[in-house]
Amino acid sequence: MAQAGNVDYKPPLAVGLFERRQVWDDIIGNLPECAAMVDALRIDVSNGKQVEQALDEYQQRAEGGDSVLTLYLAATRFYIQSVIWRCNDEYHERATGITNYVTLLRKIRDWNYSTKEQVVFITFNYDTLLEEASRRALLWPVESLASYTPKSLWFTFIKPHGSVNWGHPIGGNYSPTFGWPDKRDIVRQSASLLFSDNAFELIGRLDGLTSGGSRWLPAMALPITSKRIFECPSEQLQALDECLPKVRRVLVIGWRATEQHFLQKLKDGLHTPLPLQIVAGSREWAKEPAEHLSPYGIQGEPLLLTDGGFSSFVVGGALDDLLNA
Repeated sequence: MAQAGNVDYKPPLAVGLFERRQVWDDIIGNLPECAAMVDALRIDVSNGKQVEQALDEYQQRAEGGDSVLTLYLAATRFYIQSVIWRCNDEYHERATGITNYVTLLRKIRDWNYSTKEQVVFITFNYDTLLEEASRRALLWPVESLASYTPKSLWFTFIKPHGSVNWGHPIGGNYSPTFGWPDKRDIVRQSASLLFSDNAFELIGRLDGLTSGGSRWLPAMALPITSKRIFECPSEQLQALDECLPKVRRVLVIGWRATEQHFLQKLKDGLHTPLPLQIVAGSREWAKEPAEHLSPYGIQGEPLLLTDGGFSSFVVGGALDDLLNA
């Protein structure tokens, strides 16, 4: 993901969010309401269950009326946000701002300079590596929600499952229990707080207010297998709907393609067949998203499976070959 030395701060995959690491345990210590859920998930994973499957089961139980579990899951959102936020800060510091995302965007910008083609970047990651790379490689700081979908430029950024720096602003019914607001207090009151899933504001600091001056709940979809909704501003979904019919080729990097609601959107919007390239750590891993895409009519003509992972793809010649094809 980035050219840095300390793997402890590499933004983790879903399973890595709940590993036993000192940096994660420090977060649990400051947010003890998430401890029971993290413990349960660690046991589930040790017994062979995927994190997404386990969280899905807990989510369904909470929706069925388990009020304590509802608070556990609210705390888990804050926990995940804190983990990713810390990874962002530490990893960018160690990588001095030079990441594979910077290389990717720089090369695509060079290609766009001669082709003038539009590009839509879609990431299911919560981190802001893409946004940071935009500031460095495209000289486009993503400093507002509108800057994800600039109308007059050649690129669009879509984050269907939310972002570590987005929040749902809490309504006026929130009153700090002990006279000062903090994550623990918001978690305890989360079941009764007024907020809209369709309202989003940027967060500058984990201990601060949103850009609109509000307290907030993390605008990040839990990593579950049966995601049924998108957790992003409607403007991004509208931009996606407008872009999909114009797509001439698809590049997939490190995505398993398990989100059925998003796959259906691709099926409805893309004009297939079209060229499809999938990049993963091995050819076997690359076959998984291909198999998930195929039932939705996205089979790739041609279909190219590329092993070696993200770093090899962008630093080697494979990305250049794709762009120059």
